[in-house]
Amino acid sequence: MIKQRHHIGPLTDEEQDFLISEYKEGGSVRSIAIKMVRPEKFLYRQLETLGIVYPRGSGIIICVDCQVKINVKNRKTRRCQDCSSKRHMEKITAYKKDSLKFNPEALKRDIARRRANYALVMGKLIRPERCELCNDIPVPMKDGRSGLRMDHYMGYDSKYWTTVRFVCIPCDSKQIIERGRV
Repeated sequence: MIKQRHHIGPLTDEEQDFLISEYKEGGSVRSIAIKMVRPEKFLYRQLETLGIVYPRGSGIIICVDCQVKINVKNRKTRRCQDCSSKRHMEKITAYKKDSLKFNPEALKRDIARRRANYALVMGKLIRPERCELCNDIPVPMKDGRSGLRMDHYMGYDSKYWTTVRFVCIPCDSKQIIERGRV
């Protein structure tokens, strides 16, 4: 069998139209390369310069929201990291709005937690090294966060938003069980 040599040089207008039409009809780049007697890598580069989406197997996709090319490891994703984060936050916010709208106690808790976190960030609250109930030094979480949680032991009214004690996770779990919130 005689092996054909690949054509060298830029694509003509006819070849470019053929490449686009074959690709849009669902042809693989490999089959098009064989028909055109062109190197497969060369055709991939031509598709990129023409602004045509890479096939799914190549690891490059175009985000469905912002139309930016991204290199992905997970073939199931259709969005870039920024767009998927925005979408996730929109879903969470919508869920929170719905759940908080129907549960005024949850709304109070949410506001109190946000105010306490803000006070912690601004330096009005200082996180101690030890649990205020058992006096143990908690093990930090795997992601680097402290092993202490803020407990609104006085309640969630506006006058007690920043009245918290820092307790370790085991002590907090015991308190939740004792208060009957599980």
